Amino acid sequence: MLLDESATRTTQHVTGNNNTFAGRDLNTSVADLPELIAMTNQHQSTISDLVSTISNQQTTISELVNTVSRQQQDISLLLGLKSDQD
Repeated sequence: MLLDESATRTTQHVTGNNNTFAGRDLNTSVADLPELIAMTNQHQSTISDLVSTISNQQTTISELVNTVSRQQQDISLLLGLKSDQD
């Protein structure tokens, strides 16, 4: 059964001053600027710390991949030696 085109149409209505986001008023006064700057600086510091943590984790992951690769080579050598002894 085909749907009527009007049945699939969606209409949205925007009301208010559009200065709200998730229930928060987005109007900002000059008095709020120091607090906003402090929050921005804190967020930038947090982001910098997270980037550093990710970089360290990437280094650790690379080291672990190399360790696993060496261990796989050692296992292959040991299995090869064992099968030669059989």
